Amino acid sequence: MKPLSKSSDEGKWVHSACAMCVGAPMKVKVRNGRIVEVKGEDIPGWNGKVCGKAISGIGARVYAPDRILYPLKRVGERGEARFARCTWEEVINAAAVILTLWVHTRLVAII
Repeated sequence: MKPLSKSSDEGKWVHSACAMCVGAPMKVKVRNGRIVEVKGEDIPGWNGKVCGKAISGIGARVYAPDRILYPLKRVGERGEARFARCTWEEVINAAAVILTLWVHTRLVAII
């Protein structure tokens, strides 16, 4: 997130967007690494408004104990919910392989 103002004891404002609706632009005040306030961005079309879902749900989403914080790969059978931590490089390489296979097997049929 890009800072809106310099950091201080009172916290700093950062740009964000609502992940619960259509992506309404908002400002989030962060103090000591924690969200302490949420406001809508005062820009045309939004006029400083933000939906109630954003205000009430952002803390629950950001601080959820089961939130995924790093990439994971499945190590068990589908549905077993067994995962292992992996690197972003592994994720990108795996996605590239899958997309390459998809393009060569399905895109040709479309053309």
